[in-house]
Amino acid sequence: MQNIIKPSLEEIEKAIIVRDKKDAEIDRKNRIELVAAGLKMIQPKKVIKIDTGKVIGVPNVVNLIKKEILKDDKIIAVEGESGCGKSSTAEALSDNIGAILFSMGEIFRYLTFVRLSDSSFEVNEELNSLEYRIIEDKLCLHKKSQNISHELKSELNSHKIDLEVANTATESQYEVIKFMSGTIPKIARNSGKKIILEGRAFTLDFLPCDLRIILFADCKVRAERRMNER
Repeated sequence: MQNIIKPSLEEIEKAIIVRDKKDAEIDRKNRIELVAAGLKMIQPKKVIKIDTGKVIGVPNVVNLIKKEILKDDKIIAVEGESGCGKSSTAEALSDNIGAILFSMGEIFRYLTFVRLSDSSFEVNEELNSLEYRIIEDKLCLHKKSQNISHELKSELNSHKIDLEVANTATESQYEVIKFMSGTIPKIARNSGKKIILEGRAFTLDFLPCDLRIILFADCKVRAERRMNER
């Protein structure tokens, strides 16, 4: 049996640094393109930054965030670099305060699914046919009577979609963000619940938000976490 050589802590740290720079450049270019296309950046009412290398553990991070949430804060956004605990924090926070977790990933995956299966695919036409409904306290994407979130879950998470979703996101980000900027406040109003947004920084820049949480951690700390996951 061939021995699998695991990368060293130093190699993981270097890879994270490269990814951080690449992600930052992608975010910068996307902001410029979206502003040029006509979207306006929206300033959140409040921004807090949390060093998850010092505030150890998701429960502690969540408790710190909860202290900052005001009664009238309806839309809360969570962002952070790779390894900062963005996804786990957003999920734990939504469970803890009974909020609705909203991720941009699903709609991009669905658009990728349609694009690959329908040669007549047109982004705006498809978006106009979609809506979000709350089913058993979960936010579900619908197209008429079809519950996309449930009925197409396995298809949307397939390897085939993984390979193409980045291209779809690049080509349709303007249309999707514009769609979401109107949809998210509507969900907050109709549900009566708080909304937790999880996404890339450049995406959140164009979405309405009452409280924005920026998670960060030293590169070495994030590398150690990656190594412990292996």
